[in-house]
Amino acid sequence: MVAPVRFGENFYGTVNMAHSQAAHFVEADQKLIEGLAGLLAVTLHRMDTVARQAALIEETREAEDIKSMGDAAFQLTHRLANDLGPIRSRVNTALAAQSRAELEEQLHLISTDIAGVLKLSKSLKHDVSTFRIGKPEAATIAELLADVECLEKHPLDIEIIRNVPKDVMPVMTRREHAISIIRNIVINAYEAMAQNGRVTLNAYNESRHVRLEFEDTGPGIPQKDWEKIFVAFYSTKESSGFGLWSARRRARLNGGDLFVAPSESGARFIYTIPRADVETQYASDKN
Repeated sequence: MVAPVRFGENFYGTVNMAHSQAAHFVEADQKLIEGLAGLLAVTLHRMDTVARQAALIEETREAEDIKSMGDAAFQLTHRLANDLGPIRSRVNTALAAQSRAELEEQLHLISTDIAGVLKLSKSLKHDVSTFRIGKPEAATIAELLADVECLEKHPLDIEIIRNVPKDVMPVMTRREHAISIIRNIVINAYEAMAQNGRVTLNAYNESRHVRLEFEDTGPGIPQKDWEKIFVAFYSTKESSGFGLWSARRRARLNGGDLFVAPSESGARFIYTIPRADVETQYASDKN
């Protein structure tokens, strides 16, 4: 007895049932095997649909990554031009200096400009070189948080609230990447709060991921800047503007994401990490 496994125009094979005795199967058996074949076809079709959707999401993210790298290169060129631009003028001023004090002042300014560029270069080199170091491994949220030093040794006037239920599943990620992302979010929260602030961390299971929410009591982020802050070298403070761009890149390299969400007070960052018990395709595994 044979029943085709078919869904629409998609043919997946057949379900076969045999018995040593002739005419053993009755009409009810035929209906049963046809029903099972139908259920199998629906299941296989759904799996195909999920796989196609996952592939489409992956392709979209890869396109976003390529665009992000192009934008980063443009922003880096612009940043270096701004940082190095004044040096020629300072050199000319130094050459025309009328006193030793004026010369030393210009040389000090030149040295400061160069030191800033070198510091940025060193930071970029370190971050980029560690993007693909290590392999994803299973870890609990508690284990990851325990390795984030700024959570354990926070400012005395900052309160840390952690809500991590016992049923939150382990995640699959590059440990150093996750620690770096969490550290970046938390330090940004500390810097945004002048004093007597609070950072609340909530963890949930969400479909194929674990969702980490970080909410602070600082001034918050205007909605118009929710995407801008993830652009390389964009900053509203005296910093490299590289941290959040790097954090989002690391989150996506591990099959998750990082974004800003609405909040009643302060800023609210959402960091998603693939669950360890769910098979996930990492973009980095394809390269």
